[in-house]
Amino acid sequence: MTHASRFRTSNNISARKIDDKDIHFIRHGVTEMNVYLGRYDYDAADFIDPLMYDTRLTSEGEDMARKLNVKLHSLQPVPELLVASPLSRALRTADLAFEGIAVPREITPLAAERVWHASDIGRDPNQLAHEFDLWNFEELESVWWYSQSGHPQAVDEESPGSFHKRMEALREWLGRYPSSFVPKLAHILFAHTMCT
Repeated sequence: MTHASRFRTSNNISARKIDDKDIHFIRHGVTEMNVYLGRYDYDAADFIDPLMYDTRLTSEGEDMARKLNVKLHSLQPVPELLVASPLSRALRTADLAFEGIAVPREITPLAAERVWHASDIGRDPNQLAHEFDLWNFEELESVWWYSQSGHPQAVDEESPGSFHKRMEALREWLGRYPSSFVPKLAHILFAHTMCT
């Protein structure tokens, strides 16, 4: 099974208990990069990054998120908080999946995907705010994704150690919220209460 094909049939949802919080993790829909990775092995010696910065959902990915919306409307209890990565694929999935569901929304770069390719590089908060008006980007730094060099277009692969530290920081961040039910887009973080 290829890296991309694992996530093509539906938005994967999993629930975890973390610090007495029920958290539902929802994977974003199919992206342009997922399609590319379905054709090319990213572990191959001759792999070429197509430089799809902040990759977008495909029409299939958007359809997946809309189908998920039907399930989420019947979710009980209603989520107390929706947390998403600032990557466009997570935000778009969240907007479509939670359309018509009144829930406070938070973004955190701690929830962003590990940086492997240009597709994992984000965009400036001002650009994101223009496209995703239901989210608050005021506290995001201009380069909020992992970047060893600090250059906004540099694809600096994130080390496993750095990534694991960030995941622990995310867990602590979620633990500070009084909400007991939080969805996280994982990139869309959906948590009711995070499970381990």
